[in-house]
Amino acid sequence: MAPLAAPRTRARRPAGQNVGGRGARASEGNQGPERAPAKGSLDTLAQLDQKAGPSTATGAAAKLQKRARSKFFSVPLATSLAELRGPLEKSYRNTIYCAHRLVQEGDQLRADVAGGAGGYCGNRWCLVCSRVRIARAITRYAPAIEGWRGYMVTLTIPNVGAAELPGAIEGMHRAFTAAKRAIKRTDRITFRALRKLECTHNQVRGDFHPHFHVIVDGEAGARALVRRWLEAYPEAVAAAQDVRPCGAGSAKELFKYFTKLVTKVQTKGGAVISRVTPPEALDVIFRAMRGRRVGAPQTGMHAQPGAR
Repeated sequence: MAPLAAPRTRARRPAGQNVGGRGARASEGNQGPERAPAKGSLDTLAQLDQKAGPSTATGAAAKLQKRARSKFFSVPLATSLAELRGPLEKSYRNTIYCAHRLVQEGDQLRADVAGGAGGYCGNRWCLVCSRVRIARAITRYAPAIEGWRGYMVTLTIPNVGAAELPGAIEGMHRAFTAAKRAIKRTDRITFRALRKLECTHNQVRGDFHPHFHVIVDGEAGARALVRRWLEAYPEAVAAAQDVRPCGAGSAKELFKYFTKLVTKVQTKGGAVISRVTPPEALDVIFRAMRGRRVGAPQTGMHAQPGAR
């Protein structure tokens, strides 16, 4: 059993320290009895290479390189967020030690939780866990929507300030539920959909843009969803709502990260540059998203049988 160490960082945890805190989940850094990973778990989907073949070694090396890059980016991000000393400080620090030590057993790679090493943190801002979470979502839902006449719908509202963001997201969920109910009961349209919540930060104005991306089965349901959404938000710009047929990569696009860590900004001279989203803005988004499901199947949406 050969250990694979994660990239070194400046942050170090004292031996035996339990970062997860009392009552936290094992996936957030707590210690617990070792057991075989369940199908669809972070460990199962973090295998070196799930498709046997001549390119197994090459695929394993590529996955380790991607994991290392994710870890390299996640650690300083989590450190800067933890230094804000906000309500999520403990969770941010869990991410610093996420999968700090990896163990290879045959062709499977898992986080080692023995000897004080951290397991997977499971946090949304962790790029290591997000990559696995995205793979799990694709495994679970992509086969179920293959037979759909899919349409990608984007639902937006006017940008809001930091203080208004939690209430705005709550209102969006209520409006979506009401729209879904009206489509079924009043419009008499069968409605099947998979919804994803995203939120971005406008670095020029300093406000936030929460929005939904939804894959809907059938154009009638997609158009009805936009119509009902504009009834709930008459102040929203109709042209900002979008309906288009799903392409080959629509499922992967839906399951991507729920906020952009790097955004494109246009300068006064017209040049477009990339800027890292400030940790203060990311903290606002993460706190507003706390306890909410980012991706959620809607009425009539069923996961792939046997997927978890």
